[in-house]
Parts: sequence; C-alpha cells; structure tokens
Amino acid sequence: MPASNSRPVAIVTGAARGVGAAAARKFAALGYTVAVLDVNEAVGEALAIALREQGAEAFYHLCDVADA
Repeated sequence: MPASNSRPVAIVTGAARGVGAAAARKFAALGYTVAVLDVNEAVGEALAIALREQGAEAFYHLCDVADA
C-alpha cells in the first residue's frame, strides 16, 4: 500500500512488540502513515492489519536492522 502525500511517515523498527508497537500505535493515532518493520512477520503483519482496521495507513515490511 503506497503512502499518500498528505500524511507524514513514521518508520518504526522493532515494531512488532513492546515499545516499538506502542510507538507504531501512537504514530498511527497522530495521523502518520506507519511502516511497521520487524523480523517477526506474523506479529508485525497483524499489527499493520490492526492499525488499518482502526483507520490508519500502515504496512509491514520484514526487516532485521542487525543484518547489514
């Protein structure tokens, strides 16, 4: 899902759980398009879906920031 040009974008790494998930939810509540990045595909995608169901623009990408 491409981001619209009218919303700021938040890229949240480690977004599937804990502080990352809380940050993703907060950014979504503030009207940001949220890129949910994490190594846990099932939980990351579930978060992106939940954010979209709440009216946010959000998508998941597999990302391991420890892998150069």
